[in-house]
Amino acid sequence: MRHKRKIDNSRSTIGFLAFGIDDHVGNAIWTGIANTARQRDANLICFVGEKLRNPNGYLAQANVLYDLVDPSRIDGLVIWTSTIGAFVDQDVGAAFCASYHLLPIISLGTIQKGIPSVVVESYQGVRQLMAHLIEEHGYRRLAFIRGPENHLYARERYRAYLDALAEYGLPFNPDLVTPPADWAQAKGYEMARLLLDQRQLQPQVDFEALVTASDLFALGALEAFQAWGIRVPEEIGIVGFNNSLEGRAVPPPLTSVAVPFHQQGEQAVEMVLAMLAGNQVPEQVVLPAHLVVRQSCGCADAAIVQAEVKQVEDHGLHSVTPTTFAVVPEAHPERLTSEVIQAVQHDIEGFNPDWARQLVEAFAAEIDKEAEGVFLATLARILTRVTTVGSDGFAWQNAISVLRRYALAYAAENEVLFRAENLAQQARVLVSEITRRTQLYREVQTREYTQTLRRIGQALIATFDLAKLSDILTRELPALGIPGCCLSLYDNPQVPTGQARLILAYDQPGQLKLEPGDECFPSSQLGPSKLLERQKRYSMIVESLYFEETQLGFALFEVGPLDGATYGTLRGQISSALQGALLLQERQRAETALEKAYAGVEKQVRERTMELQQEIVEHQRAEEELKRYRTHLEELVKERTWALEEAQAELVRRERLSALGQLAATVAHEIRNPLSTVRVSIFAIGDAIRRNEVDRIRHALQLAERNIIRCDNIISELLDYTRERKLQLKPTNIDNWLNQVLDEQIIPENDNITRTRALQANIEVAIDGEHLRRAIVNVMNNALEAMQETTVNPKLFPKPGTEENCLTVSTQVVANRLEIRISDTGGGIPDEVMDRLFEPLFSTKSFGIGLGLSIVKSIMEQHGGGIKILSESGVGTTIILWLPTLNNGEN
Repeated sequence: MRHKRKIDNSRSTIGFLAFGIDDHVGNAIWTGIANTARQRDANLICFVGEKLRNPNGYLAQANVLYDLVDPSRIDGLVIWTSTIGAFVDQDVGAAFCASYHLLPIISLGTIQKGIPSVVVESYQGVRQLMAHLIEEHGYRRLAFIRGPENHLYARERYRAYLDALAEYGLPFNPDLVTPPADWAQAKGYEMARLLLDQRQLQPQVDFEALVTASDLFALGALEAFQAWGIRVPEEIGIVGFNNSLEGRAVPPPLTSVAVPFHQQGEQAVEMVLAMLAGNQVPEQVVLPAHLVVRQSCGCADAAIVQAEVKQVEDHGLHSVTPTTFAVVPEAHPERLTSEVIQAVQHDIEGFNPDWARQLVEAFAAEIDKEAEGVFLATLARILTRVTTVGSDGFAWQNAISVLRRYALAYAAENEVLFRAENLAQQARVLVSEITRRTQLYREVQTREYTQTLRRIGQALIATFDLAKLSDILTRELPALGIPGCCLSLYDNPQVPTGQARLILAYDQPGQLKLEPGDECFPSSQLGPSKLLERQKRYSMIVESLYFEETQLGFALFEVGPLDGATYGTLRGQISSALQGALLLQERQRAETALEKAYAGVEKQVRERTMELQQEIVEHQRAEEELKRYRTHLEELVKERTWALEEAQAELVRRERLSALGQLAATVAHEIRNPLSTVRVSIFAIGDAIRRNEVDRIRHALQLAERNIIRCDNIISELLDYTRERKLQLKPTNIDNWLNQVLDEQIIPENDNITRTRALQANIEVAIDGEHLRRAIVNVMNNALEAMQETTVNPKLFPKPGTEENCLTVSTQVVANRLEIRISDTGGGIPDEVMDRLFEPLFSTKSFGIGLGLSIVKSIMEQHGGGIKILSESGVGTTIILWLPTLNNGEN
């Protein structure tokens, strides 16, 4: 793929969008990119963001940096797509890359349509792992921890696992495969516990080895096995992927797959520069991975195996020379050099194969006495170089074992054997000594580095002033080897792609002096134009500054140490310090505004006080005048109040007299009728006595007794309505109690009325028997009287289809309440009087004072119940008396 050539001859600037550069993989890729950019004299700006749509905490805040990539400042772009897009599908990842279509792009780890990509081999690496476990160790039950669902490498590694099972005829067991998981050591621990705890799988029984998609998973699983007391590799083998430093250091060291991440970064830069030069680049470059066997799978230590002297295959070597060892590398240089390279390349990133040739030649020259001390000097120079770039140097023990094995196998004289053995032992001591010194030096550097970082962090935590914060960074960052730094804050954090304001800019000599107005610039420029338009080449890291949900700005570090964790640590420290300083600044502004407001309020108070004093004087005068009017008004009010009280008392007296007169007239009218009947009955009794008519006497006595009872009922109703009732409630079986009440009631035989009972409630309710009896009897009497009127005057109350009246009493429980239904077949109640039935003194009967239903309603309400009337003219009336049941919470 070609891309448009740069128009001018200025230095190219490459942008690198990275998820993180602080772990083994990220640091290796970034280091490869940074070193190659330096070697090719290209500028580099690394935008350290996060995974797209990262759901964990506030990490996705860092992704604002991806929007600050400006095509006017960046010439070409390298995007670590496989990790940035770990939480999104392929379409979202493609759209993200498409947003930078104005620039030539190289995709790392993911194949994007129309974009050249550099990927590392994942599929064959897992196939090599599986083949080693199955062929060398005879494992047949292999579990697998999967990586993220949307990650290309994770999918390829899982596919390789499945294909290897099929190739070797091993059954696939889904219980041996974990769900997809994000790249994290804690996830490896979690997935191992899933296999052991939830699925109850037993090592050596259900699975013999665990294959993981990453060393991170393997390290977490190893921790889980150790917690369970499961020995690795004695009880279960475990292998990883990526050949991480942590995997090499843990006991037992992990068998893994070495992936050329450093070379991946180098290749990406070369391809971007080729595109900028208008050259063709391949659509896809795949870098091979290599199996690195260590002890976690059950193999012996490679260094010990390498040290063993074995018979070397001849391949015609002995026929070439009978006298000197030097003829071996001279006749077959690729043979010995290749084995030396194989011995070290998996443990040394970016190893230069020419060093192996130099070492072999120096070894041969010293054995054959062609040069004195050249081998150890060459080895020391190589070790110094490789340990300087971060390798541990111990891998060169394997290279010495290769040289010793060849020397002992081909040397024909004892003197040569002695020199070879001597050189090998001296070389081993040299490797150990240089490695030990390097480790001590690194420990000292790390301690000083850590102390410096801690000192910066402590100073920043205690700083709540932007000027002091700038002074601290200017003073301390050079101690970390960081030659320059710019801090910028967003003018509007809600629109971070808008304007930014520079608050710190320094390079090695000290803080940079800017002209007035230079401190404000578009955020996408990353700083004032003069800072990034210098003649010298630069390598920058952009870190997002934010605190939880609050966007603050960004830091632009000029790269010093190639340790990504340093810049991430500084990002967190500076963000926290900035948040504190900005909060304090905001508080100070608020306090200043408050002081101004308070001063203004004080002035207004003074002015208002003077106004109030004047108003008080005027108010006092007004109060004196008001007091005089108030005194006069009070006298008028007293007079008017006395007159109103007199009028109200007179009105009450009249209302009482009116009500008393109405009641007295009603009672007198109701009592007069039965008394007249009694008087007539007494006269009839006297006349019957004179005539000795016994039957007539009996009839007159019955008539007199009935009317006396009516008078008594009228008086009882009046007393019941006027006096207070205090109920004596107790639980009572309502059906048994009603049977007794009904048995006591006598229905005249000549009234042609039958009585029916349907008592089905069979529950206890709390009642006052005497008062409830009065209500029941009152309602029943009303029903009997209604049916008697129907019998006496059938023309007024026609009842087709029946010649006999019926009084029905029933009980039932409906919705947590007891209902007592008393039904008659009387003439019913007219609709026009239904609303007035419970009014005192209202009655539709030709006799009575109209207090019966009022009393019934009062009794039922005292019981916590009520009364309901259903009536149909010409059919009859049903009166429902309801009470709460004992299990009703409202009772």
